[in-house]
Amino acid sequence: MKNILLIMILGTSLAACSKNSNNNNTTAEINNQKANIALIIAALDSCPNWVGVSKDDLEIRRKITTIYKSLQKYDNATIRGALDEIMSAKILTPEARDFQDGRTSKAFALLRVLFDIPQGFLPVLPDYYGISVTTIRWGDAYHEPDSNTVNLLWPFDLIQGNLVLVGVGSQPLIGSGPGYNPIYEFDEMVKIYKRRDAK
Repeated sequence: MKNILLIMILGTSLAACSKNSNNNNTTAEINNQKANIALIIAALDSCPNWVGVSKDDLEIRRKITTIYKSLQKYDNATIRGALDEIMSAKILTPEARDFQDGRTSKAFALLRVLFDIPQGFLPVLPDYYGISVTTIRWGDAYHEPDSNTVNLLWPFDLIQGNLVLVGVGSQPLIGSGPGYNPIYEFDEMVKIYKRRDAK
C-alpha cells in the first residue's frame, strides 16, 4: 500500500513538474518572440526609407537591401507580429496613412524581399490584400495602366539572380479608399508564395 501511495505521489509530482516545464517553455518562447519582434522593428527604424533615396545612391540602396535580407531569418509568425506592432502604433489620420509613414513603406518593400515573388506584371484579384490594386499607385513601374496587373516585386528587381532595389518613390499618390495595410498583404503572400531563400 505504501508503495502504491509513493508511486502515486511521484507520478503527481512528475506531472506537475512537466506542466511547469511546459509553461516555462511557453513563456520563454513568447518572450523570445517579443524580443525578436522588437529587433525587427528596431532594424526597420534604423534603415533609411527607400522612398526618398536617389536612384543613383547605390550604396544606400545596397545598405537597405542588406538590412531587409537580415530579417529573412525570422519565421512568419514573428514577422507578422512585427507588422501588427507597426500597424497598432500608427495614428490612422489622413496625414499618417499609406506610405507617408516610414515604417509602412519599409514594410511594403520588406515583403518583396521575404517572399519569392516572380518578376513582371502579374494578374491580381481586385481585392488583393484587402484593397483595390489601384488604391496605391507608384506609376507605370508598379501598376500597369487600365489593368488589374501589378509588378508585385517592385520596388525590387532581380538582376542576374540578385535582388536589387531599383524603385524610386518621391510623391506617392494616395487614393481616397482604404490605406495600405502590410498585414493584409502579408497574409495573402503567405498563401500564394513561399519564403525567399536567404543568400
